[in-house]
Formats: sequence, structure tokens, C-alpha cells
Amino acid sequence: QAAADLDDVADGSLDLIAAFDVLEHLTHDQLEDMLALFRRKLRVGGAVLVRFPNADSPVGLVNQHGDVTHITHIGSVKARYFAERGGFAVRYIGPEAQPILCGHTAHMIHRLIAVPARALLDAISNFQFHPGGDKVSMFSKNLVLTMVRTD
Repeated sequence: QAAADLDDVADGSLDLIAAFDVLEHLTHDQLEDMLALFRRKLRVGGAVLVRFPNADSPVGLVNQHGDVTHITHIGSVKARYFAERGGFAVRYIGPEAQPILCGHTAHMIHRLIAVPARALLDAISNFQFHPGGDKVSMFSKNLVLTMVRTD
């Protein structure tokens, strides 16, 4: 269901809400209000899929600071905090999926090297700096968060 405004959608009627490149434009208070709205509009078991610049990563700073309308920096810990505070269960927080075998040959060769290298660097970084804790994606420009309304 598409709507010009979520306020026009009946409460508890949606299975999925997707918001790409939205949350970083909100203050912390506005972000909490947005998540409350998402929760109200979703059915129990409904999911929210969001993407935002990765504030955990030095390579995400280009996306965060390249747009002067970005207000809030969101990393994995802050995203989990707001999701859980908003009444959601986090199902995934991490880098965007990176298809490897598609597109031009030069792009495929680049991704064949870059995607595993980033995964290895993330694994080494997490082993060194976050043993036993939340895994942080240090080498992705954006983070994706999937959360579910559980009540």
C-alpha cells in the first residue's frame, strides 16, 4: 500500500515499511516519534527496513557529511538503542548486500576482490576491538537495519 502520508494509513495495517536515507535527517526526538509512528502503523510481526550512513565507519563519513541536511549520526549501537526503545526487535544490522556476479566485467572483478576483503577487515576489526560484543561494520558506507514489531 502506498500513501502520501503514513498518517493516512490505518493503524496496524502494514506488513512492511521501508525508509532509505531518511532517519539521518531527523533529530533524536523526531527519530523516536518516527519509530513510534512506524510501530503504530505496522501489524504485529510487521517489519521496518531502513538504510542510513554508517556512523561507525570512516568510509561512511562521506555519505554522512556530504549532505548538509543530515542531522543525526547513526551507528549500529545507536540504531539498536532506538529500535529497542521504540518497541522493536532487531533482526539485522549491518552492511548492505553486495552482489558480486552482475554488471560489467570490471565491476565484477572489483567486487570479487573488494567484498571478501571488506568482510575480512570487518572480522579482524571486530576480533580486535569488539570481542563478544555487537559486531560493527567498519568498512561499509551505509548500514541496513531490519526490525520487527513483536508484541
